[in-house]
Amino acid sequence: MIRREDRKLAREIIADAASACGMRRLEFMRAVNSGDEDANDELRLSVSTRCALDKPGSIDVERLREILQMVMEVITRLLEIFSMFG
Repeated sequence: MIRREDRKLAREIIADAASACGMRRLEFMRAVNSGDEDANDELRLSVSTRCALDKPGSIDVERLREILQMVMEVITRLLEIFSMFG
């Protein structure tokens, strides 16, 4: 189960990365899900930037992995929900 705080963090990261790619969020999530290299790179950059803002001066690689995995899970679930209406 994904906590409310994690979903909020994921939404912020997705919005930031989508904006940096010049895509709308749904378009960005689809690109990430389909393996688009540029979108995935931007997502990783957004996650690492967010972690650096949370704890300046220290980078916890394990925490980066956890957050990235959680964001990918949120993207997968949201796309599943959207496909129900498409």
